Amino acid sequence: MKDASKGHKPIYRTASPFAQPTISQLQQPQHDAVTRLLVEVLRPIGAYRTNIPKQSKKKRAKKRKRKATPAEEAKADEDGMTGVEIPGLQPPRIQEDVLVGFNAVTRHLETLSTFSSKAAASTKEAEKPRHVAAVFLLRPLDDLIYSHLPALCHTASLAHAERPATRLVLLDPSVEKAVAAALARSPNVSVLAILEASDEDEGSEVLTEYVRKEVKAIDIPWLKQAMEAQWLGTQVDVQ
Repeated sequence: MKDASKGHKPIYRTASPFAQPTISQLQQPQHDAVTRLLVEVLRPIGAYRTNIPKQSKKKRAKKRKRKATPAEEAKADEDGMTGVEIPGLQPPRIQEDVLVGFNAVTRHLETLSTFSSKAAASTKEAEKPRHVAAVFLLRPLDDLIYSHLPALCHTASLAHAERPATRLVLLDPSVEKAVAAALARSPNVSVLAILEASDEDEGSEVLTEYVRKEVKAIDIPWLKQAMEAQWLGTQVDVQ
């Protein structure tokens, strides 16, 4: 019989010696305020999407048999269905300032990150993608698929160093349904981004200012440590 006093055999594993990113967490009152402001900003997009009739699958199948005109292709919405033009109904201005979905947000941040180096600092402002004011994550950050967002938000901010850093706002997954309803989408909205508003557009200004006040910029210490090229030793965790 084994002696229980000897305990279990220790498990050794190496861990990163670099400091982990510092990400701001919202308190409940601020979290609720951000959610309310976000829904208000997105609601015109949902109202516009709701009022655009969609063609049936049978009609879309007939459309595919002939080549679409440039005008029809221009009206094709993101769902792949041709929108029916309604006199006087125009897309809300805020729609141009919102990126919805994991792929859309990630691609935009990655493109901005390519302009973050010193070599690209001389690139004209008009040639760069628009600055991202805030990224809203409606899923747990510890999910592996979203683990790149803190570093990517930080590096993307460097492309527009003269502007406030991109904020990463962590929202509770329970608000996903309300956000999806505001966008008139299915309940599957994991991440979205608000781009920096232009001077003549104030649709998201209140939300952006509040987020910058309540959410601190992301600190990525390991990026600075990696640039210093110093040996930090080996960190060993014992379990």
